[in-house]
Amino acid sequence: MKKLLVLTLLITAPNAFANKTMDRFDLDDDGFIIKREITLSGCVVRAGTFEHADKNNDGMLNGKEARDAVNYLFNKRRCPKGNVRG
Repeated sequence: MKKLLVLTLLITAPNAFANKTMDRFDLDDDGFIIKREITLSGCVVRAGTFEHADKNNDGMLNGKEARDAVNYLFNKRRCPKGNVRG
């Protein structure tokens, strides 16, 4: 039973964090984050970091791309604490 619980937590935790990132930065609620939404949220986006995160080069980050970019695009140094949405 413990193994099943641990497995469930491991599978759902990254999705929960991606949802938190999407909730904070997807200002128009279209399911994608664009560079302008990140800067409007008060983050500093260094040259090339958004493009590096956008693996399929469509100009938007989906949930997986946002989750993968948390360490270098949405980190504490680049984004202030707090939520723009209030």
